[in-house]
Amino acid sequence: MRGFSLIEMLIYIGLFALIMTAALEASFAVSESSARDATRAELQEEGEFLIGKIDWIIGQSREVAAPAAGVSSQNLSVTNDDGSAVSVSLSAGDGLVSVARGPQDPVQLNDDGIRITQVSFEHIAGVPDGLPEHIDTSLTLIATSSTGKPMTQTFQETFYVLHE
Repeated sequence: MRGFSLIEMLIYIGLFALIMTAALEASFAVSESSARDATRAELQEEGEFLIGKIDWIIGQSREVAAPAAGVSSQNLSVTNDDGSAVSVSLSAGDGLVSVARGPQDPVQLNDDGIRITQVSFEHIAGVPDGLPEHIDTSLTLIATSSTGKPMTQTFQETFYVLHE
């Protein structure tokens, strides 16, 4: 007698189906993990870009116009060394952070695929022989991975206002 019996064929087909199911589940897990990692990297890059822009804006300033000392706000306004005003604000409805220099139209800072759900600028006045004047900044960003799962990341930074 040559070939396989019906029972042997059923066993081989069952084993093959188990192996294929495990392989498909593993490939799906790798794909999902890759999508999460890409979204996480995009959030990190966007957060670092926004923090860098805010650092640059505060570094160019000679005084903080808003928020007032001891106050927290979603808006930051500074006066540059050349006397021009610069403002950074969050548009709560669409999750966009924009910057405007003087009377110019605001320019969007964040990527369209990433929304900012929370921005906070807290102005801390300097204390003689203590901490210098600074702005405590907090940003919370949210993005959706290609698999549809939302991811959030919060960035916090302290920026010192240098008066020259």
